[in-house]
Amino acid sequence: MILPLLLKALLTGGIVAAAAVGAARLGPVWGGLIATLPTSAAPAFILLGLAHPPEFVAQAAATGLASNIATALYLFLLVRGLPRLGLWRGMALAVPGWAVAAGLMTWLAPGYWMALVLNVLAYGLAIQGTAPALVESAPVALRPAAWWELPLRAALLGLVVASVVSAAGGLGPMLTGFATMFPVALTSLTIAAVPRMGVQGTARLLAGATRGMLGFIAFMAVLAGLAPVLGALPAVGCGLVAALSWGAGVLLLRARRA
Repeated sequence: MILPLLLKALLTGGIVAAAAVGAARLGPVWGGLIATLPTSAAPAFILLGLAHPPEFVAQAAATGLASNIATALYLFLLVRGLPRLGLWRGMALAVPGWAVAAGLMTWLAPGYWMALVLNVLAYGLAIQGTAPALVESAPVALRPAAWWELPLRAALLGLVVASVVSAAGGLGPMLTGFATMFPVALTSLTIAAVPRMGVQGTARLLAGATRGMLGFIAFMAVLAGLAPVLGALPAVGCGLVAALSWGAGVLLLRARRA
């Protein structure tokens, strides 16, 4: 049982790592949409759905939706902090900020609708606060990726997914949702992108990700709302459709404006 779980987790990590590499090579809006696709959360919830009843998955998703509010602060701190503090000091500011905010949201345990409203408000403020980073500047020169970057990120992300799913029964749905929502993909993307794009280029990419997170909110909201009704796996599918629809709508709107 452990071997199939680790295999699925490593495949999940590979998908997320590939998305991170693609995001680092594209512009801030395209890159942000790729980076915020639920390519790590969706497989994690699928595995949870195979091992737990739909009510467990729905409660975990609802808790994750509440703790996702903290990712707005995380992105804001990175976008504003990276150009001033550099990579590691910027991460040292953003990660504890996320943990405090996510812990607060988990403790407050807002209901489904309140969590959804707070997400919209938090990301609305974060989008405004990160807008200056999207101002076009000189093109960013990319360093070729080292051969070990993709496997390392895949292993890291796969380990996180495997750990969350394996420990879900002991953690309970609330702490499982909290752990599932840690922004592993965004953290991995940031660490990999700064050496290749610099702090300014990475800040622009993360500012684009702030806008892409609205699609992730749609995924979590649909999953939490529909899992008790349709079951976990169909609800994950509906959530993915909602997230992809948001991304397609953003790109269509940009194409019409161009």
